[in-house]
Amino acid sequence: MKAQTTFTEEQNIRFKYKELRDKKIASIEWWDFIKNQNKEIIKKVISNSLDAEARIRKYLNSSLYLNKIKKYCNYHGYSDVEPYEVVKIITNKKVIIRKMDSELTQIPTSHIGGFAAHTNNYEQRWNITSNPNNENITITLTKNGWGKGQFRMDNEPIKFYDYNF
Repeated sequence: MKAQTTFTEEQNIRFKYKELRDKKIASIEWWDFIKNQNKEIIKKVISNSLDAEARIRKYLNSSLYLNKIKKYCNYHGYSDVEPYEVVKIITNKKVIIRKMDSELTQIPTSHIGGFAAHTNNYEQRWNITSNPNNENITITLTKNGWGKGQFRMDNEPIKFYDYNF
């Protein structure tokens, strides 16, 4: 015989609110659900959820997260981005990186305008691969970020060329 699980009113509201936030239910369904619920519990659940969301957003925008050492480190030179990989971690403020090779696999389309043409930069696709023959570079974390703010750690290598510059 299977044991029956019962949830508290707060847990039920939390589950339903999560469904609303995840767009699994429509707003009308949420309003129908909460009209017979305890308003104080609803306020508490929503307040706790928004507080948690704000804490996560604050952490993701903090230097603690942004400067965390990750697998890749991309060089941002104005509007262009070049992919690098982290080869070796020396300390939590010093790493050795190596440039990755990139090959354009999808050329972006251009249309007439401006001085010559406007290019849809977001159509470009790149094949990015590691190349152990490329030179290793040591960068440090300063108050401006990695490599004086020119490099940003990331979980993916990024290559972007601004054809409109």
